[in-house]
Amino acid sequence: MSRLGGNLQPLLSALRLPGEWLENPDHLLPILTVGELLARAADQVKCEHLGLLLGNRSSVAQIGAVGQIMLLMPTVGKALEVLQRRLDLHDHAAVVTLRRQGAQLALGYSLFDGSFPGVQYIHDAAISIGLNIMRALCGPAWKPQQISFAHRPPANPKVYESFFDAPCQFDSLCTEMLFPAEQLDAPLYASCPPSSEHGNQRITAPRDWAERVRSATYMQLLSGNCSQQLIAHGLGVSVRTLNRRLAAEGASYVEHLDRARFAISRMLLKETDMSIKAVSQLLNYSDAASFNRAFRRWTGHTPLGWRQAHQARS
Repeated sequence: MSRLGGNLQPLLSALRLPGEWLENPDHLLPILTVGELLARAADQVKCEHLGLLLGNRSSVAQIGAVGQIMLLMPTVGKALEVLQRRLDLHDHAAVVTLRRQGAQLALGYSLFDGSFPGVQYIHDAAISIGLNIMRALCGPAWKPQQISFAHRPPANPKVYESFFDAPCQFDSLCTEMLFPAEQLDAPLYASCPPSSEHGNQRITAPRDWAERVRSATYMQLLSGNCSQQLIAHGLGVSVRTLNRRLAAEGASYVEHLDRARFAISRMLLKETDMSIKAVSQLLNYSDAASFNRAFRRWTGHTPLGWRQAHQARS
């Protein structure tokens, strides 16, 4: 902030945060507070790409034990599997997505709730951190083939293209980077020897089935192909077993699908200029009318009315 001529102190005061709060990495902020802080900071210094700059100051070390475990893996693909499956150890507000597009792989980051202020800057920071993670895994010369952003184009898209040294696409379903899928089989550029602190870490299952299904549902929806059968298969159980375990926790697949669709639709309506029809198709609705009915049930408003109201506030 200081390098951009800004002053963080009044922003912290406005959010009732102690001035020294950010100096301690053990202090965790609610994601809504992070978004609000970033939105106010970007407005103060008039910097649309503030998230990229902040993310660029981070590395694989910033994701704690998850990062350490990643560096113990034999290949890039195995390391990214750790990131996708165990981000919840470090970040409870989002999922990491890995999806194939022909000969390419897309590595992305998506918030569970994308309807609050500052989402653009959080996604930008996350994909910038992702760039540094990939360079830690593949070497400092690594670069993506393309970057997609789940927000509107900035005033100067060339800043983004220059930052990543790659073409950038906006108004997308996911914030993600594309690279050759064959890189998954490559050994790590520089592996980390086991340490007394992290060398014996084990990747354990999430706390409950509801959490696992929530993450899997988001990932499948964002990949463009979501079904209960696919989710059960990915979790290594039958559909019947999945339903039984969810029921034991007072949850259901239909509820998780409904919540994921609601959250993703709000993010796309607020952060992008994607058409209502395109949003409905991406969320696997049979037509826009079905999506309109669902959105009215969730909010009491049509998607267009909700979009207009929330864009006016931002």
